[in-house]
Amino acid sequence: MSELLFKRLGLPAHVLTETGKLSTSKETLYKIFHKHPIIPALMKFRKERSLYSTYLIGLEPKLHDDGRLHSVGNITSTPSGRFGFSPAVQNWPKGRKPGEVNMMKMMVATPGTKYVNADFSQLELRFFALLAGEKRLIEMFNDDVDVHLVHAEKFFGDAFRNADAEGKKMLRIRSKPPTFCKNYGGGANAIFEQVLPDRLDEDPEDVFREVKYLSEAFDGLYPMLVAAGDYFVNLAKEDSNLRTMLTRRMRKFFMGGASLTVAKNHPVQGGAGDVMNLATLKWIDDLKASGAYWTTVWPTLQVHDSLSAEVLEEHAEEEADRLKRTLYTELTFSSPISKTTNSMKFPVDVTIGHTVAD
Repeated sequence: MSELLFKRLGLPAHVLTETGKLSTSKETLYKIFHKHPIIPALMKFRKERSLYSTYLIGLEPKLHDDGRLHSVGNITSTPSGRFGFSPAVQNWPKGRKPGEVNMMKMMVATPGTKYVNADFSQLELRFFALLAGEKRLIEMFNDDVDVHLVHAEKFFGDAFRNADAEGKKMLRIRSKPPTFCKNYGGGANAIFEQVLPDRLDEDPEDVFREVKYLSEAFDGLYPMLVAAGDYFVNLAKEDSNLRTMLTRRMRKFFMGGASLTVAKNHPVQGGAGDVMNLATLKWIDDLKASGAYWTTVWPTLQVHDSLSAEVLEEHAEEEADRLKRTLYTELTFSSPISKTTNSMKFPVDVTIGHTVAD
């Protein structure tokens, strides 16, 4: 590949590997992707080859006698307390964008059943806002405001206000990565790495300038979220550990390993995991009390803020109502960061389909 790109095609080389060869790493390809159409094609090929080798190879021997994959969930396999699965179906790509692979289409309901799926709406960002006591964000969520639409207008100003419907939709999408990266202390570089694969037809310097501006604008909107990052890092360094808000799950930090990203990860991601796990237990208890557990409803999968079950088709609507009711959560918390007490709603969206992707 190195010979093809840099000798036969004459593309500019940037980095040498430890063995003295010209690098074809992802970071190197980012710098030259606009120089030749082979680069985006190569990056797409590598991504899909990785999906194949990581998730598909070796699945067949793990199928059970019924021809299906029975993945086992484990709540102790991750530091945050979110479920890990073996095989790792929680990592299967969901392919939310056009042209992306969606492996959730492989999770097909058996004849006579449907998948009922419940998703917490913006779970981690809601939880982060509550921990930090970021009142403006809490109020928007509790009032069911589309925060990404608000952010798009704040970030892009007249460009957003003067855009047509399709333009507004595009700018709303571009406003989302900073929102999610900030959950874990990600700055402009982290946002850049996330968005660039979807914008390979643009100059990377222009993309970086945009995400740097978005990162700084987001911090300016929500100073309590910024302060929360510093608070968690200092707390971790003082106590060598952090605990989640609800179940007090501990994560230890040895030898000063409390970076901004890792220290924010446990209270935010782990706390959101607490919400999900406690709500799941409430749902399971309700299923058992009603006699539906493993008679009309088979809990199947929990992926971060999403819960799926196979349900007899005639009971699907009833189960959708139960999930919406039992998973709904409200929490009140006195934030040590903003020194305010706030309440947050954690609603769920429920859908029914033939596959988990549906």
